[in-house]
Amino acid sequence: MNVYWKIVNEGVVTDAHGHYKIPLHERIGCLVFSCISYENDTVHHMVEPAHYDHVFHAVHMLNEVEIAARQKATYINPITPMAVQNITSENLKRAACCTLAGSFENNASVDVNYSDAVTGAKQIQLLGLSGIYTQMMTEIIPNFRGLASTFGLNYVPGTWMNGIQVSKGTSSVRNGYESITGQINVDYKEPVKDKSEKVFFNLYANSMLMTDFNFNGRVKVGKNDGIMLFGHVSHNHMKMDGNGDSFMDDPMTTQYNVFLRYNHPHIGRFGCKLGIKALKENRLGGQMDFDPKHRLDAGYNLYGIGINTERYEAFAKCGYHFDRKDTSIGLQQQVTYHKMDSYYGLTDYNANQLSYYANLLFDSYIVNDHHTYSVGASYTFDKYDEHLKDSTFLRVEQVPGVFAEYVFNDDHHWSVIAGFRADYNTYYKTPRCWLRLVALSSKTRRRWKTLGTMAST
Repeated sequence: MNVYWKIVNEGVVTDAHGHYKIPLHERIGCLVFSCISYENDTVHHMVEPAHYDHVFHAVHMLNEVEIAARQKATYINPITPMAVQNITSENLKRAACCTLAGSFENNASVDVNYSDAVTGAKQIQLLGLSGIYTQMMTEIIPNFRGLASTFGLNYVPGTWMNGIQVSKGTSSVRNGYESITGQINVDYKEPVKDKSEKVFFNLYANSMLMTDFNFNGRVKVGKNDGIMLFGHVSHNHMKMDGNGDSFMDDPMTTQYNVFLRYNHPHIGRFGCKLGIKALKENRLGGQMDFDPKHRLDAGYNLYGIGINTERYEAFAKCGYHFDRKDTSIGLQQQVTYHKMDSYYGLTDYNANQLSYYANLLFDSYIVNDHHTYSVGASYTFDKYDEHLKDSTFLRVEQVPGVFAEYVFNDDHHWSVIAGFRADYNTYYKTPRCWLRLVALSSKTRRRWKTLGTMAST
């Protein structure tokens, strides 16, 4: 409680029992009593010494206090042991993009460049290396591998994404052996209230006659489950030759893309996520006057390319929580069929790929939650059937693998990650071992030190 003279603004603070002693002033003054959450009271006082006992009666009822914070559009969480850059949906809204390929325009960590201007193929660049050296994932499942690595960045519309995580350099051993220069993971929007739109329409068109239409919609099923449908249609039918080299600057493309997902959240012990996707895309590029109807005619010497792609995906992620705290087991599975019929000038190239991926994980802790660990096994199956001119190439790759990862985090000073992974490729008859050890000090929370990394093939 505060007691002070109003005229000269001099006063004292009472002790814990409310006792106070304040010097008298030469002039008549008003003695003010104030206390937080109570109304101020004023007593008129004469010069003579006096003893005042004062009791507050009126009480101020404080309004509710609302604390609001805004998350950065791009950030690195300094608490988690993994140094992962998170690109949120706020950052994606700022990028003038329609697909994943254009989502890194405002990001200095990732470069996306044209690998072939004639076909319009784009590739990721991390740590000076590009393309297949970066592991592409969707919801922690390796994706866009093999035949899809060329145009996979165009297979994810921007309005489908909830966020992107970028990890440069060697990352967790849990997700496979392909992340030589880093990992890029895409999180799709989920049919959860307050995390995605109930109904969403998006239409884009520009002066070059490129149109892009997107649709998202979610429906609640039962008490907690949800279904969400994504749709995407894009057309680019205008031929452009800005540099005057007689070749189209961008190929003409038409893409139809549909994604249906179902979520059963972890209400209790069991939870799962299911999804199916279908894509059809046609690309036509080459010289401005190229006509695909006459490319095989005798004497026709204009160069052109045509790529027709069909892709189908189905995935399932299921998990079970045990009675023990932070202890669970999960299984990730994905089946993909990718078909591509194409020609480059007079050369035909037709191929299809059938892939299956499974990853079994067990997470728990030792003694307490400062010492956590993950163990598991994975299996990858890829069957390629390629036809180039009169030649046929058949290849079947099977890669079983095991892994273990230990994480120490004392919440104050240090974080340590130690991981080991071993895989064997049945086609190339080669094993691959990966040892990873990373330490992080709380004083330099954003500076990671890789103490040892070893890979052998």
